[in-house]
Amino acid sequence: MITRPISLGRATFAVLPLYVAFGAVLGFIQTALPAILQREGVPLTLVGFATLLFLPFGLSALWAPLVDRYGSERFGRRRGWILVCQGIVVAALLICAALEPHTAMLLLLPMGVAAATMDVALDGFLVETARDDAERALRGPLKAGGVYGGMLIGSTAILAIYERLGWTNAILVLAALALLAPLGFARDCEPSGDDRLHRPWPKLSALTRRPNGLRLVVSSIALGVALGLGISGFRLLLVAIGLPLASIGVAFGVAGGLAGIVGAAFAGFLGRTLGSSATLAVSGTGLALLLSLAAAAGTAFPATGLIASAFVAACYAAYAILYSALCALAMRTCASDQAATDYAIVQSGWTLAGIAGGVLSGLAVAALGWPAVFLVAALGVATSALVASTTRSAPPAVEGGRP
Repeated sequence: MITRPISLGRATFAVLPLYVAFGAVLGFIQTALPAILQREGVPLTLVGFATLLFLPFGLSALWAPLVDRYGSERFGRRRGWILVCQGIVVAALLICAALEPHTAMLLLLPMGVAAATMDVALDGFLVETARDDAERALRGPLKAGGVYGGMLIGSTAILAIYERLGWTNAILVLAALALLAPLGFARDCEPSGDDRLHRPWPKLSALTRRPNGLRLVVSSIALGVALGLGISGFRLLLVAIGLPLASIGVAFGVAGGLAGIVGAAFAGFLGRTLGSSATLAVSGTGLALLLSLAAAAGTAFPATGLIASAFVAACYAAYAILYSALCALAMRTCASDQAATDYAIVQSGWTLAGIAGGVLSGLAVAALGWPAVFLVAALGVATSALVASTTRSAPPAVEGGRP
């Protein structure tokens, strides 16, 4: 039995709160937690280890076949994973709320694994329940908008709550968000007790063996490196020209986050009018032009918070449109018999490449200088986006999951 499709409206009601909760955890780990640890007097050497908590989100493809292979007879193939993983996230956060921040880091790693696994199951559900490629194209912006909205909460709102009410209350708010998120994922979103629970083992190599899949994976990795290099490089540039850290935080945390939500929403319109491939090509070209402007300005970039926020907002809006289109293309390329595994491979490659690009940005600036780094990033974004936009849909799997 093949998973029955559900309407875009019903899918939005079911998955959007979960993507927001996932993004909140992601934003908290990526942005808020390092700032909190520094405020609590934790040594910088230990604060640096907080970046390791981000790794599960880039390694989830390794256990995605488990999510595709096994399901719950009682709760449904995807719903069982989602409920269990969200339960682990909530439990870990409740325990963390009772601990000191530096001690809580030990529990945040399994929490990250659970959140990443929930994301894998949710991605598989979103791909499988779409009626056709046109609807999959609209579900990419749905994920991007939810994650961007959640990251804004996790990186900005949770940090503000921490400053006013302390660590315990901030973590309890995050736990409440995670607890409420699955409420819209009703039992009848997917049937239980059918032969969808008895599928062969998915293969990690299946996606890359398809010409379109290999092209998408390689181009998304190259795109992730270029984006990590350019965005992280610009953050370093703002520090180098003397912009206050508070202004940098507003530019990336507030202006960038809000622009990302707007960009993801606009990506849905572009996807309907231009198509996902053209949207990816156009947004990649636009973001490359913005990075070229940064290359032209270099250290002469105006050191004002308003101009920096406007530039970051423009970059993040283009980034969100690009990410939404890439998500839509990934959903179109996934085979329906192992949707979670295929999608996780693209997502993991993109995430790890972005981390690598961010790590390399400082070394690249030291070796090449600001203009060269931004030009390399611009060229990489434009080229990779154009290559990724040439991917086509995967052939549908036959009933039972076997090609």
